[in-house]
Amino acid sequence: TSEVQIKALSNACRKKQLVLWMDNDPPNANSGRRPGHGYIRKICNALNSHDIKIIQYPDNCDPDEYLQQFNGNRSQEIKRLVDSAVDYVTWEIARAGTKPDLEKKLRHLKAHKIFNRIALMPQTQQQIYAEKLQSIGFSKEAVKEQLEERFDMRRKLELYFETLQDR
Repeated sequence: TSEVQIKALSNACRKKQLVLWMDNDPPNANSGRRPGHGYIRKICNALNSHDIKIIQYPDNCDPDEYLQQFNGNRSQEIKRLVDSAVDYVTWEIARAGTKPDLEKKLRHLKAHKIFNRIALMPQTQQQIYAEKLQSIGFSKEAVKEQLEERFDMRRKLELYFETLQDR
């Protein structure tokens, strides 16, 4: 996904919901990463202020294969998938949930700055995501600690930049 494509998506999706349905192909043999996941992250990070949802479906296939294997009304299935699509933070929490232990889950969430995103949200949204993080094994205290750490860092940066402006 190039910068030109990102800009085109941004222009086309102003005040609209963007639904991503990317390949769920197996991880790349060299990097161990799933190419479709990289595109999702790039798009979601570049279009952070847009309403973006991600369709979740079984691993190791692409949308075309999924629909070819689906027995039933494909139009209804697409509608069902779109209706059940999740936001980026929920998607990353689900990805973290597939990791074998809490340390790897935490590393994944930190690498993709998920706690930073959550810390910037209103309290009610933070609570929703805190519950999702608890559902993948984090304690309430651990989630609170991570969010407070991000909030404290943000506040320190705000104060620092305020002092720079006062000079």
